[in-house]
Amino acid sequence: MFRRLSSIPSLEVLGDVSRLVGPLREGDLLGVIATDQLAYSYALSTAVESVGRAYYMDVSSRIPPVSGEVLFGRVYSMEEVLSGLDYVEDGSLVVVGSLNVLEPSKGDILKVKRIADRKGLYMMFVVEEPSLNELDLLSEAKRLFIVPEVFEQLLVLRISYYRGKYRLSLSVLRTYPDNLRALGEHEIQIKEEALFPSRGGQPQE
Repeated sequence: MFRRLSSIPSLEVLGDVSRLVGPLREGDLLGVIATDQLAYSYALSTAVESVGRAYYMDVSSRIPPVSGEVLFGRVYSMEEVLSGLDYVEDGSLVVVGSLNVLEPSKGDILKVKRIADRKGLYMMFVVEEPSLNELDLLSEAKRLFIVPEVFEQLLVLRISYYRGKYRLSLSVLRTYPDNLRALGEHEIQIKEEALFPSRGGQPQE
């Protein structure tokens, strides 16, 4: 039941974003709100390229061709997500897209958290919400993730294009106690190839 916090492995799931806000630890949950399709695609592709093999569940595949091995499972309910986790290898990265479409309950989120902890999974949930209320991001996080308290990291990602450069605007709503300085607003310049990867193959279903 108990373990040393200092000995828990971690993973930089979101590349430059993770280097800013800190890596995701084994058994923990990361929630990402993307306000546009580019930000959604960036979150997905960056995450699955952070490891050799990743599991991706969504109502439809919204990931561009990437390097590495991506195992895709089509799901239409949280019950199917929970069932799918039985087939995931311990210690794996699991990305679940379109969480708002799956309409999870508080119990569903807590079950996912329990499984992630038991199997040592790195869990990332992604939601695309173009009509996000930017004036009350904490309430929006509660609306979309139901139980934001069980997510170790909560982020809002937006991508804009200006004068030939892509910029990622990042709101850090929640992160680990040892990196609270990352809370708030940030901007990161991102390379075009990170948004439009052309390497690798299609996810396997």
